Amino acid sequence: MDRVSKPHTNTIRVHSSHMEKMRAHVESAAPEEACGILGGCLGQSYKVIPVENVCHSPVRFRMEPQAQWNAFQYLEREGLELIGNYHSHPSGPGKPSLSDIRQAYYPEVFHLIWFRNDKNWQCSAFRIENGAVSRVKIILEA
Repeated sequence: MDRVSKPHTNTIRVHSSHMEKMRAHVESAAPEEACGILGGCLGQSYKVIPVENVCHSPVRFRMEPQAQWNAFQYLEREGLELIGNYHSHPSGPGKPSLSDIRQAYYPEVFHLIWFRNDKNWQCSAFRIENGAVSRVKIILEA
């Protein structure tokens, strides 16, 4: 996929229905980590694509390669860009793990991490570039 969004700000705009779709996905996959892709343009989400975690692990994820490729092809056909990915940390923490940082293959995109705060799921967003992690603000849109 050669169309990767290069965010111009440290904010990502996500429609509330997209947040709900991601939340439902991570909740249904627990206690395993869930993962998926966000398509859009200029930091605005237009599509959430859940992808199977082939690790089936509560502490690691790896997107199923064919499903990931199909998601990239879908974004290309629809004229969308890869603006981010998401995954869950069912047992915390609400920030990128060391393996998340090492495996941040797309530094141009946002990394959304879902985690539990008590019994409720929450989401934080980050940029990961050359091992440096910076928090990103999520702007919910109706």
